Amino acid sequence: MIRRFIFISIAFVYSVISSAQTDYTMLPMKHIPQSSRVNPQFFPDYRSYAGIPVLSSIYFNAYSSSLSFSDLVNRNKSIDFSSAMNRLNDRNYFSTDMAIDWFSGGYKKGNHYFNFNVTEVLNVYISYPKELLELMWYGNGSFLGQNVYLDGLAADFTHYREFSLGYSTQYDKNWTFGIKVKYLNGKSIVQTEKNALFFYTDEDSYNTYINGSYSTYTAGLFNDDGSSSQYKLFGNKNHGVALDLGISYKLNKWKFDASILDYGFINWRDNANVRYNDSILVKYEGIKIGNVFNVENEVDSGIQSYTDTINSTLEFDVLPRSFSSELVTSFVLGLEYELNKNIDLSAYYVHSKYREEFRPMVLVNGNYKLKNWLVFSLNYNLNGVNYTNVGLGLTFKVKFAQLYFVTNNIASHFKPENSRNVNYRAGLNLIFNGREKKSLPVE
Repeated sequence: MIRRFIFISIAFVYSVISSAQTDYTMLPMKHIPQSSRVNPQFFPDYRSYAGIPVLSSIYFNAYSSSLSFSDLVNRNKSIDFSSAMNRLNDRNYFSTDMAIDWFSGGYKKGNHYFNFNVTEVLNVYISYPKELLELMWYGNGSFLGQNVYLDGLAADFTHYREFSLGYSTQYDKNWTFGIKVKYLNGKSIVQTEKNALFFYTDEDSYNTYINGSYSTYTAGLFNDDGSSSQYKLFGNKNHGVALDLGISYKLNKWKFDASILDYGFINWRDNANVRYNDSILVKYEGIKIGNVFNVENEVDSGIQSYTDTINSTLEFDVLPRSFSSELVTSFVLGLEYELNKNIDLSAYYVHSKYREEFRPMVLVNGNYKLKNWLVFSLNYNLNGVNYTNVGLGLTFKVKFAQLYFVTNNIASHFKPENSRNVNYRAGLNLIFNGREKKSLPVE
């Protein structure tokens, strides 16, 4: 029962992991209209495009900073926490991002290009300290007489709908400028506001005490009395704005890019509140085994009793309060080089900021146009933790239909259980009045 419970819990966690981070693998994909999501200065060679609703852009990203599924579950399908503990950092996190386009399109007139998209966005971010898992697995004997702080424990969940309008222009043969303005309609959020929790294990009694304070912001999920609210897909009061800015400069076969992405926020007012407890005190005396021949049932009973104690002790006060949440703002620098009419090379540095935490990323990419209807892309990316991510992109174009698939870690699609990063974007576009350029990237 216990092992089954742990296994199911881990499987559930890994089924929802998602970093609130942008799909930077699209940066060098200038032949795909969705490149404008990370290149505000994107300027196409076609006249117009229309995205097939839902099918034009489906994005998924799952990332774990320390552990893959195979680090926790061995080939015999049993839990191997002891081995996993050696892979943990002092602070660890996993995240998931998902996005689907409802509508999208673009139109070029002379030196001016306009584009829009309506996109559903879901971000999940959970961080946890190494000591928390050590306490769960090894027990409290390793922490006798110590105050162990859990300040790395946090959980964020955000769901919003994005309405964006972009504009780019070729100022002259060298300069291209772009801007994208976004209206954001927040659907729901859970965001850790303060965590000052710690646990202490008494050296004499071995009792463990959890003390401190904890508070979280929520909106769109609960009423003021704590009951579940009606989930609103339309007509709520959670409004926000965001801005993308980009610039490109071309010099012979070289091209320099710079941009700021997702500089913005959402104000949450609909069923918005803060849940807090400034005097948490939970006492855990362990599980007493009276019958050694019935250990599993007695442990299960002890866990249930302890869970009931936590539920009755951890009572949170609810205070209605509007609040704001920031998006993950990113700064991008890029360098592109046109090697010949069929091959272009590029490199990008991305600096992202989320709640005062900075996350650098480097991406190196090559595009190879095998035929007028087929473009093959290969990339290598470093995200600060993983150093073996090799990505792949394929773009097929038949008459006015364009089908594409891009990933930053192709190995994860064959053995996802061994990967800490699973990522892809795929879609189908209709491109009209297209005219093939003699070289890539399309400008």
